[in-house]
Amino acid sequence: MISLEKRLISRALGQLLDCQVCLLCGQTLWQEQGRLPAWLCKNTGQPAWDLSQLTSWLCPSCLARLPLHTEGWQRLPGSGIPLAFVFTYEDPIRQAFLNLKFSGQRLAADLLARAAAFRLKQLGYWPQGLIPLPLGSRRLKERGYNQATLICRSLAPLIGAEVLDSCLIRVRETPPQTRMPSAAARCANVRGAFALHPAFDVRSWWTRPLLLIDDIFTSGASLGEGARLVWQAQLPVRALALGQELFSPSLTQKSVNTL
Repeated sequence: MISLEKRLISRALGQLLDCQVCLLCGQTLWQEQGRLPAWLCKNTGQPAWDLSQLTSWLCPSCLARLPLHTEGWQRLPGSGIPLAFVFTYEDPIRQAFLNLKFSGQRLAADLLARAAAFRLKQLGYWPQGLIPLPLGSRRLKERGYNQATLICRSLAPLIGAEVLDSCLIRVRETPPQTRMPSAAARCANVRGAFALHPAFDVRSWWTRPLLLIDDIFTSGASLGEGARLVWQAQLPVRALALGQELFSPSLTQKSVNTL
């Protein structure tokens, strides 16, 4: 991976020459760049990924190495609702998640949202409402933003959906999931941590497709707990995680025809 110093130098050079730099590696993007790697357009039995609009944000090298998720809907542990992923959480896209999670970089949110829109098109699912998985008030105050909300706000205008950031709320502060030693401990840590907002109009969404969104899927404990509450309210919800950790648990494939 390119060093931070080289990335900053490349970004400064790009600004000086009035050109852009790759959001993932910092390489300068020139006007003549823009062709997609051939393998991104090959027939895999599903609608091809359309990443042509990302060529103005990513260099050909990063585009060619994007860890795209190609499996269909799977079952979310704990609730069994349909779950899909956009990427596996590895280089080079890992840098976009880090820029978003720790710096609140809006361009990273826009990049991930654009990829999510392509993924939803591939899966044939068009939600009308987007529900970001909420942060606790203490962590939200420390960070100043919820990365899932930033992704939802960038994704909503791309697919004509509404951001329902007042649907789910955190009612209990929990230690970070990264401190939990096992999947069982993670589930126990977030049990009862979420609730439907009392003012949320459940009836107006009973027949409208919803999508619960989180940035990174590790054990699925938080996403599963949030999805369980939305599902128990008899709302038609599916889940989308932008990145799947490589060591996350194996999931059961779910046929689209049975959803």
